[in-house]
Amino acid sequence: MLVVDDEYGPRESIAYTLASSFSVETADRAAEALRKIKDQHYHVIVLDIRMPEMDGIKALEELRKIDPHVSVIILTGYGMLSTAQQAMVGGANQYMRKPPDVTELLDAVRLQAEAAQLRRQQAKMSQDAIALNSALKKEIDSNQPQIWQARASVELVHDLNNPLTVVIGSPGCSASIACSRRPWSCSGTWGCSRNLARSSA
Repeated sequence: MLVVDDEYGPRESIAYTLASSFSVETADRAAEALRKIKDQHYHVIVLDIRMPEMDGIKALEELRKIDPHVSVIILTGYGMLSTAQQAMVGGANQYMRKPPDVTELLDAVRLQAEAAQLRRQQAKMSQDAIALNSALKKEIDSNQPQIWQARASVELVHDLNNPLTVVIGSPGCSASIACSRRPWSCSGTWGCSRNLARSSA
C-alpha cells in the first residue's frame, strides 16, 4: 500500500501503524505518488486531501486514469467534510478524519485491500472472457467453409429421411428411401411408387 502526505509526522506515523500488517511505501507529493503507481500496483492508497502543488482531489483524478481498481482512502482535516464528499464523487472509496483512529484505520485498509483484490480478479476474468470470445470467433471464421459443408450434409440427410420427399433416381431406389420412415404405409415397390406420386401431387 502507499501513504501519500506532504507532512512528515502524520505520513510516517500512518506508515508505522500499517507496517505491522502491510507492506507500506510513502510519498510526500502527489507527483511522486503517481510515478510510483505507474511502476506497480497497490491495493490501497491512503491519500491526504491537502497537499502543495497538487491536492488530493486532482491526484485522485490522475491516479484513476492509471489504476481504476486500486482502493483510495482520503484523509481529511476538521471542517473539510464537503471536500471529502467531493473526493468520494471523484472516485475515492472511503474517507477518514485526520488523524485517524488506529483500529479504524487498520480495519478500513483491510476492507479496502480485499475490495481492490476482488475488483482486479473480476477485471481479469472479464478480459479473459473477451480474449476467449475473440479467439473462438477467429476459429469459427477460419473454419466457416467446413461448417457450411457440415450443415449441407446434415440437411441432405434430413431430406432423405423425410417420407414426403421425392428422390430422383431409379424407381426402386426412390421408393425404398422414401418409405423407409413409414414401412407400414407401403406394400412393395408398387405401393411406394403410389405414395411418391401422391406426395409429389
